[in-house]
Amino acid sequence: MAQAAFAVLSLVAKPNDRVAYRFLLGEGSPSWRCGQYRRLREACEQTTLHPFQFMEEVASHARNLAGVSQLVTKHTAIRSRLASLQGLSGAALIDAIFPEGEAWSTGVREAWDAVGHDQLDPRGVLDCLQAQLTHPDAPGGDFARVMSLHKSKGLTSRVVVVTSCVEGMIPVNDPTLPAAEQLAVEREQRRLFYVALTRATETLVVSSCRTVQRALAFNLGMRVASGYGSYAHTISSRFLGELGPHAPRARTGDAWRAAGYT
Repeated sequence: MAQAAFAVLSLVAKPNDRVAYRFLLGEGSPSWRCGQYRRLREACEQTTLHPFQFMEEVASHARNLAGVSQLVTKHTAIRSRLASLQGLSGAALIDAIFPEGEAWSTGVREAWDAVGHDQLDPRGVLDCLQAQLTHPDAPGGDFARVMSLHKSKGLTSRVVVVTSCVEGMIPVNDPTLPAAEQLAVEREQRRLFYVALTRATETLVVSSCRTVQRALAFNLGMRVASGYGSYAHTISSRFLGELGPHAPRARTGDAWRAAGYT
């Protein structure tokens, strides 16, 4: 129930959030209605419509799509729920989606109480909760956080090391996706890469590797070029070529170490 409520909040804040919409469409079904959703996705690929927009037309009989009756029912319920939340913000939005007294909403309400501001719009509420729930209090003393690019949002550190800047990892490539979705995924990963780069207050290190074991590269989905034996040369992330003319020149790890990591 907490996951469903958070998905609702995500859709209120970001109406085009496909992950949240997909979750709510499949909720309550052991198969997550994968067969019906596959029909919907294939139909959307023939248009420029977002799945929510497509289902809106199906539900209003402006467009036909056979075999998705359960999705129509779920979509109608989702639309009604979103309509009931229009115009709410801050604490009023939290109360409507995560009602007080429900055991499943306790954690979210505690997170909101720690950072909540009544003047926040839905996007601000979502961002606040995500930051509070995904970034637990840091321990005292010297420590290193290890996290994904996504979880770095909202944090800063004196030294930030962005690792694995090779094709297939940053950005991740999924050739099975339609071309339009591949572009959308790449744009989102470029945004997250930028977020990670801006977390450093003093020192930023952007790191990649020259060679990698072929088997490891295959398991991690890395793109590789030529190689030798059980090792292969990696391909640097395309994002590195977008850093601009003032970006520092690349240095080997040995040279960086010899210079005292400066």
